[in-house]
Amino acid sequence: MGHWTNSTQQTLSAASGEVTIVDFDTELIPGSQVALQDGVYDYAYHVNLIKPTGEIGPSRVKGTIGIKRAGKPGVDRPFETIDFIAIDSGEEASLAHAGQVPMSAGDEIQVRINLDDLSQSGVLQTKIRKDRSSLFFDLAGASASGNFAGTAFPTQPSVSGQSFYRTDLVEEFHFTGTKWLGSMRADGGGRNGNLPANSYLRRYNGMVMSASLGIYMPFDATITCLSWTKGNGTAGDIEIHRDGTSLVAVDATAVGGGVDLDVDFDADGVLSLFWASASSASNVQVTIHYRRRG
Repeated sequence: MGHWTNSTQQTLSAASGEVTIVDFDTELIPGSQVALQDGVYDYAYHVNLIKPTGEIGPSRVKGTIGIKRAGKPGVDRPFETIDFIAIDSGEEASLAHAGQVPMSAGDEIQVRINLDDLSQSGVLQTKIRKDRSSLFFDLAGASASGNFAGTAFPTQPSVSGQSFYRTDLVEEFHFTGTKWLGSMRADGGGRNGNLPANSYLRRYNGMVMSASLGIYMPFDATITCLSWTKGNGTAGDIEIHRDGTSLVAVDATAVGGGVDLDVDFDADGVLSLFWASASSASNVQVTIHYRRRG
């Protein structure tokens, strides 16, 4: 379902009682933004018990640790026994476990420590290892840690970076915070020799682009970068057109460069490149970088 976004550190100081170390529902990407389905969920966690720097004398913690569904009586899987004695400041013990837990829509799952005894200095810390902890589940026959898979995108998450594999498109997408983008692609055009003022560039086979001739885009895309080189420093813009209409103009006065973009290009249109200047340029080569947009 996702990996933990942050390493969590918490101080234990109670003599007894139950302490929630991490609530998966709030720590996971995308967590509560995606509705859970009834089923059996796989989980794994890795917790370190740490004797804080500066603590003098032995510390001991006895109890259990494991997975529990929040708000549900009892535990869903047996907790592991803890009996940790720390003598030196900074001493650590690692606790790791993996298993399965049944869940229903709306459930939250937690890692909890049930303290039977915390003696001596009365202080220990817990730290979740973000690189070793995960919660994932089987959805529509495909399971992955940190990824979803399916034929339709899930409910839009609130955190950028979430990945999703579209099995029907055979492509992985990443959420930018506003949209899903697939793999990077590149294409372009140019002109060997003189490029007249206010004229379209050519395709690589020499055909002159136009409002109806160029790169046909069969799917929604987002143009993320435009880069170029040319033989002189003539002032002018390189425009990206869709069916003859300019979507963006990039200042290409320099003999070479690149500009990051975020320009959506809708499906079933012709992409062409246009030199917008009162003066001619020479040996212009342009590359556009774009990603499929979900």
